Amino acid sequence: MRMLLTILALFVTHLSAAADEAKVIPSTTLQATLAKSVRNPLNQNLVDFKEIIEKKSSGSLRVEIFDNGQRYSETEGRIAASSGEIDIAVVPLGDYAEDIPATGLFQQPFLFDLKPLVLAATRPETPIRTIIEQEILNKAGARVLYWQPYGGTVLLSNEAAMTNPSIMADQDVTVIDAGMANFISICGGKAHQISAPETFKALESNAALVSMTGILSLKERELWRVRDTITKLRHSEILFVVVINEQSWAGLSKDQQQLILGAAKQVEQSIWRWYALLEADTYAIAGEKGMKIQELTSDDISDWRVCSSSIVESFMTEAGDVAGQLMRAYGRLRADPCCNQ
Repeated sequence: MRMLLTILALFVTHLSAAADEAKVIPSTTLQATLAKSVRNPLNQNLVDFKEIIEKKSSGSLRVEIFDNGQRYSETEGRIAASSGEIDIAVVPLGDYAEDIPATGLFQQPFLFDLKPLVLAATRPETPIRTIIEQEILNKAGARVLYWQPYGGTVLLSNEAAMTNPSIMADQDVTVIDAGMANFISICGGKAHQISAPETFKALESNAALVSMTGILSLKERELWRVRDTITKLRHSEILFVVVINEQSWAGLSKDQQQLILGAAKQVEQSIWRWYALLEADTYAIAGEKGMKIQELTSDDISDWRVCSSSIVESFMTEAGDVAGQLMRAYGRLRADPCCNQ
């Protein structure tokens, strides 16, 4: 009898262990939307973000990426992430500016024309970044996970470089956000806001003769096929933020949240380390394709500053007290040895 009980106990223990092994770990899937292609090196970070999360969670937390605007355009992605229709979106920072004026700081003409200044202002937990992220959380219901650069602004044209607002006057110009549209219109051009993927077609058909975009679009969209001249305007830095819907975030466990923050920090550090090299490589490709690359003279910059001066005035009015906080933080950075050369 004693032996029988022992055998039964071992059998029950075996069944219990087998049942434990058969348990399926509950999984959570976060859906992410990206208007551009993950093939672009600057968007590869979203794939890295996904892979880090899935590996460290042993597959219990997954990220499903819909790129090339499969689900939403960039503007739609921003709205979808705020409403909770999708969990994660890659959003141009400037797209928030209409509803959240503070996010338009980086669109102010020639405020962030120096790379060290951009790097200093976008570091995690710096005043400028903290204020902007809090504004997005409070007013859009989206939490910023990490920031990514997309290069300085350029003007693409044929033959004549757009070095001065007088040369651009009355020209049809494609732009990819409202801030650029405002800049072009105020400085005498005819702005046509379109999505980034539509830029190639607009230039190929000559629906617009000039395009204002980020330099990295040249490589991603093969825009060297339809235009032969680059004007290094660099009036601002194009930035994207990767955001998660706040309710989606609240539905995650503390461990999952920490895992996501760790992955975000890792990919952000990586992309900011080498994006300048990627930008330089894009200019090199432009040269290989026979494109003319034109810098601005100090007189040209002065003329662009004059024609666009009202943009900063509007920003200060629309963003109110927050604008004052941001500009004071900006002033401290501009005075820092890191950023005043």
